[in-house]
Amino acid sequence: MYFHNIPGIPSSLPILKPGDPIPEPGPWSKHIERLPWSIAKEGDLVKSMFVKFMMGQDKKREPVARPTMGLQPERWNEDLRSSIQNVEAVFIQMVGHEASVRCDHCLAGRRIFALCVVVDEPGIPKCCGNFMYGRKGAKCTILQHGQIQPVSVPNAGVYGGVPATGLQTSSASSVRLRADITACLDSVLVQLQQLSTLQQRQAIAVVELESAAESASSALQAVQSRIGKSLPVRYTDVVGVRNFIQAAARTKGSALAISKDS
Repeated sequence: MYFHNIPGIPSSLPILKPGDPIPEPGPWSKHIERLPWSIAKEGDLVKSMFVKFMMGQDKKREPVARPTMGLQPERWNEDLRSSIQNVEAVFIQMVGHEASVRCDHCLAGRRIFALCVVVDEPGIPKCCGNFMYGRKGAKCTILQHGQIQPVSVPNAGVYGGVPATGLQTSSASSVRLRADITACLDSVLVQLQQLSTLQQRQAIAVVELESAAESASSALQAVQSRIGKSLPVRYTDVVGVRNFIQAAARTKGSALAISKDS
């Protein structure tokens, strides 16, 4: 499909060639911050906790593409509109830190972005934005090699040395990690309470909404149980909670749409 100019989309795509300076935040950063895609935002509700967190961080650069991609602005906007993971990936590119050693994926020149960028914060997937774009990022070598960012990065190294199967930290780091994850899950509980309030107001799609909220609650309880028993909390468990929350949010959106049509 060929796209002509669409209002609100920057007319050109930022390309980074060898030797070029990295551009400051510009038109694409402003466009992306608006979250003009229903998959990422519905009204005032940001559907990804990771995106919501990164929206509060300072923007460091425009997301820059490889010159070999040949991607058109309208096509890229469609890619972002199609996947919340793509939106998360582009935010990582805007707010994260360049990896001190690029992952194998970026070294091989794969996918869209010219830079290997990570956000080294508890609760954020431990993969570069380039690898997350279009996939889950579970096998990025940033995660496999446990790369630790420079000391200037807040909370750097909390996830350092983490194998793909779980989180193994020192005793002090483990306590801090559990506190960070608990704070993240507290935010999830607030979202669940909002969904519960909504289902009391909605007469349409109540069964589907209850089912989605129940799935999110079950996943949340499983993670909280591991925290309470001082057991390792796997990255995949936390992502699972997020996925259930997003599914519940999508169900909520469907309920609202049906209600408006009725």
